[in-house]
Amino acid sequence: MPGLSLFRKTTSHVQPYVFGGLFFAVVLLLGLYIVKWQPYYHKTLLAAARHNIGNSIITGTAATPPAASWSAAAGYMKSYLAAVWQAWLLGILAGAAVQTLIPRDWVVRLLGRNNWESTLVACLAATPSMM
Repeated sequence: MPGLSLFRKTTSHVQPYVFGGLFFAVVLLLGLYIVKWQPYYHKTLLAAARHNIGNSIITGTAATPPAASWSAAAGYMKSYLAAVWQAWLLGILAGAAVQTLIPRDWVVRLLGRNNWESTLVACLAATPSMM
């Protein structure tokens, strides 16, 4: 039937995964720039100029840390979560994107073997994310 040819699939089996892989790469690179690369670039410039990377995350100043107490622990937890929540969110988003946008057999083929090549690829993939 000639009319049925309009409904035939014209795309290959790989094309949706290529789009998903590109979308994953864009989200990951944009997220890494916002969360990791841009803030650490400024810290690098600060360290080069002042030979110091700024105030302590614990005290908010360059002073010595407070004595050990529940209040100090709660303050540190609050400061730490305020500093890392964006990286945590990016990690959750990247993990979900890998599971939904990248075919599982591609990930297993690239990272799932017990050899030096898979280890090298994993190390090279983790290096730009500073994780």
